[in-house]
Amino acid sequence: MARHKHVINISEIEEKEVAVEDKFHHAVKGLGSSTGGVELGCSYFRVAPGRYAFPRHSHHANEEAIYVLEGSGTLSIGDDDIVVSAGDYASLPKGREHAHKLVNTGDAELVYLCLSTNYVPEVTEYPDSGKIGVFGGAEWNQVLADFYAGKDVSNQYVLKFYEKGANVDYFHGEV
Repeated sequence: MARHKHVINISEIEEKEVAVEDKFHHAVKGLGSSTGGVELGCSYFRVAPGRYAFPRHSHHANEEAIYVLEGSGTLSIGDDDIVVSAGDYASLPKGREHAHKLVNTGDAELVYLCLSTNYVPEVTEYPDSGKIGVFGGAEWNQVLADFYAGKDVSNQYVLKFYEKGANVDYFHGEV
């Protein structure tokens, strides 16, 4: 009997490794994008000690949640730092007051599921660097699938990052 297209075993998903500088490093398997999910995303992450997957950020459209499967880390939410370990579940509501980052502060690999809504367009803020991210033009799961497949998504979708204060007038460049 053939598997249903919306059912997959994690062992069937190719793991992608993302490494930027010494601190951002993770291996990921896109569960949502691998099963045709549209409005709900889920990814399986592995992060080595001392590393984290993403910089601290907040969302204006999407809510996220993290469920820790193995290991431990420190989850920053707003101004709070919370130690999390296997079995812990955390909700990460939208809004800049819920800016978040999960760092593997343990001695072993940190393994977790990250679930999220996939509403577009999306605006993200990065309070530590002062950046703003803007996304639109496709479903999140499709962009993630293309990104993790190594495809250049910069001209296919609206996926841009700006420094706060780098504004132009509304009518700038219009004819």
